[in-house]
Amino acid sequence: MKFVTLIAAQVLALLAVAAMALALSSGPASADEIKFVVDMDGPQSENVCLQGSAGTGSGQVTLDDVTNEINWTLTWQDLSGAAIDAHFHGPAGPGVNAVIQVGIGDLTPPSVGSAFIDDTQEADLLAGLWYVNIHTAKCPVGEIRGQVLQAPAPVGGISLDLPAQSGDGGSLAWFIVAGSAAALAGVSVLAWRRVKA
Repeated sequence: MKFVTLIAAQVLALLAVAAMALALSSGPASADEIKFVVDMDGPQSENVCLQGSAGTGSGQVTLDDVTNEINWTLTWQDLSGAAIDAHFHGPAGPGVNAVIQVGIGDLTPPSVGSAFIDDTQEADLLAGLWYVNIHTAKCPVGEIRGQVLQAPAPVGGISLDLPAQSGDGGSLAWFIVAGSAAALAGVSVLAWRRVKA
């Protein structure tokens, strides 16, 4: 009898969560904050800074996928001198040079800033085709550089890429139902993101 009661409670819980998901799916889509990381060093700039560099840097970048606003915090150290310029460049993979996409005005680490980007820039950023370049007098084309890559899912977590629905929040509903089913099965779902259609 306890087993039947337990199964009935789980089914009711799943139905309640599904009902809540359907109620939530009728509202507007909410923004996802997509996180990126940047690891900068001299070897990534050696094709333009022939003298080499002991400099290193790192950073975090976030993208609001509805407003296309990016926010960043970047740090660097051990450069040959003060930074004279810094930019996000793209589209380009590692070792390939590209045009400036966004200027980084604050040249004193930690550099904090934000900017709005267009849909093409967003697609390139999501594809891992942007990099940060820190320029110095010794290496005016760039002393250290690092690709802007999406942050990995939490350790031990499952990352679900769900197709975006046309503003109806459908991916949220599917995530809640899938997450509830996974929870009932004893599986932890720790991360997800909506993928633009």
